[in-house]
Amino acid sequence: MGAVGESPRSFAKQYHIAQSPRARRC
Repeated sequence: MGAVGESPRSFAKQYHIAQSPRARRC
């Protein structure tokens, strides 16, 4: 966790995909 601009973005993306596995279309 070094980048502060890429950390929250990746976390939010993974969290959203984890909550909505169906939303992951590609």
